[in-house]
Parts: sequence; C-alpha cells; structure tokens
Amino acid sequence: MKTIFRIFLLILVFGILEAKAKDFIESNNLSFGVNLNTGTMMGAGAEFGFLMYKNGNFEIFNFISLNSTGLKLTEDKFDYVSLFAQEKITFSYLLGSSVVSHIGFDYFRPYLFISGGFGGIFGKKDGYKLPYYWDGFAGLGHEFITQNGHTFFFELGGGAVGLTSKLSDKKLQNTLGGNFRVILGYRIYF
Repeated sequence: MKTIFRIFLLILVFGILEAKAKDFIESNNLSFGVNLNTGTMMGAGAEFGFLMYKNGNFEIFNFISLNSTGLKLTEDKFDYVSLFAQEKITFSYLLGSSVVSHIGFDYFRPYLFISGGFGGIFGKKDGYKLPYYWDGFAGLGHEFITQNGHTFFFELGGGAVGLTSKLSDKKLQNTLGGNFRVILGYRIYF
C-alpha cells in the first residue's frame, strides 16, 4: 500500500510541476548567454540558442557559441589560446519548481547535451602556421530559471580534444586527448 501511495504522490507532484512549466514554454524560444569554462582548460564563451523541437515539456535546443580557452601544449603553463565555434544540442525536460521557487527560481530544466567545436589556436611565437583545434563533448546540465527567463546553469561533461596536425617539432603536454569540462553560465530567454 505504501508503494502505491508513493507512486501516486510522485505522479501528482510531477503533474503539478509539469503544468506550472507550460506557462514558461509558450513564449521563450530564443536565448543568449555567457559562460565560464573550468576544468583542464580554462576559458569563456558567448552563445546564442534557439528551440529546434518541442513536444509538451520535452525540448531540443541548439546552442551556437564562440569560445576561447587556454591550452597547455608545450609548457606547464597556458602557452596557447584556442578560439573556436561550437555547436551544442541539448535534450531537456522543463519543470516547474516548488522547492527553489522561494529564492526566485520558478522553473528548472535538467538536460543532456552533445557538442562539437572547430577553430584555430594561437601562440606568441608561431604566428599563423598552426594546426586547427577540434573538440567533441557529451554530458549533463541543469538550468535554474526565473519567471522572467533569466537562468543560471552548470554543465558537467567529458570528451576529446585534439589538433588537426602536430605542432612543428615541439613536445606536446597532456592537455589534449581525453578531457573533463565544467561550465558555469548565465542565459536569458526571450
């Protein structure tokens, strides 16, 4: 009997949160945001997002961003900088919040993402004869959303980072290959 009651309570709470979230979904299909990249590589970026698919509270967003990160390629300090465009697809489910709405976050959105980026790297000595940078990541994220569409989000993910060719005859450090990334950021939906 307790199990049936718990299932009924979970369905009731989930239904209330889902109904509350439908108010937000109807008008917020575009976003702009900024983020900080922490983990193995440090950096920042700016992004523009748009809704690709919506079915009830399930949403697929596409975020296109311009990012820059520091790379430790030949030394133990950041000696190169990457500037790259990245595309991220998120698979999310928007819910209303009853717990954190007391501090101003009326909705929350957990999501999974996949992303890939491509761009250039720049160093002090090498000029423009450098290989191109690429990355691919997957992970999970979570947004805390206010009634006005302001959000704070975090993402945790892992993936691979590499260069299209080797750096002339320099010994590479270990920042390439497998990589872990933590992203903290802000978005506004309009």
